[in-house]
Amino acid sequence: MLARSSVENTILGLWVLFADSPMDRLRGSTGQAMKGAFRYLTDGDVLKTELIDLLVEEIGGDGSLPHINVMADAVQTKADSSLTTDLYRRLYVPLSSFFTHANGLALMRQLKSDGSARFRPSYPWHRRGPVRAADACLGIMAFVICGRLDQPAELTKAFIDYANAHLSRSLAPLVVVAGRGSRRSIKWSRVPLAIQRLREGTRYYHSTQAALDPWEVRAARIRADLIAMLSVYEPQEPVESFPRIVELLVRMLVGEPPTPDTGGEDSLGVS
Repeated sequence: MLARSSVENTILGLWVLFADSPMDRLRGSTGQAMKGAFRYLTDGDVLKTELIDLLVEEIGGDGSLPHINVMADAVQTKADSSLTTDLYRRLYVPLSSFFTHANGLALMRQLKSDGSARFRPSYPWHRRGPVRAADACLGIMAFVICGRLDQPAELTKAFIDYANAHLSRSLAPLVVVAGRGSRRSIKWSRVPLAIQRLREGTRYYHSTQAALDPWEVRAARIRADLIAMLSVYEPQEPVESFPRIVELLVRMLVGEPPTPDTGGEDSLGVS
């Protein structure tokens, strides 16, 4: 939750640098927050409601802040850098799902794989993840501010390198969960074959032969490679959607099959 707070406040702080009349919107959001915080005091009392409305108006009116993803996109456009959107997508969203919001993912942290309750919730991230995220936020904030102040290029580069180094070491929570959950299901004896098929499949995918082969031939070859690579994973219970997943991957890599020629007047011999 501290890492999520770092990301959120970094994006908000950078948005303030570029937004139109940001202080008005900040004051407005403060007023709305105060209104929500004191609403329980009214308890249907019209006079108290009016007093709180007057308090909000004095603080800043009815303004509000955009959603965090809108702020991240705005900073990306103005600063010509995708770092804030990377923070939002890779860290903010999954951290919200695992640690902040009440949903199925958060509840699953309380259960073991056999459905029994855990003594304490599982930790869906790596130990240094929060520190890496906070350090990345520092680097991104410094990088954008340097750009605004026209600081020397070597200083700006130092901050962007710092941010990228920490982001690269901060795996997204979903990746960590998937890795932990799949370790017991990996058949290590099949890994060498999977690596070999990955290399061969990659060479074929980028080869001239693949470009010349009909769609059916390319799809069959890549389907076989995918099945061989995915064979290293053998879950305790069969995954019924496995064939469908393979077919979706094939379509992503090979594209949709060509539309069959239904034939026009020429195919019917009509001139």
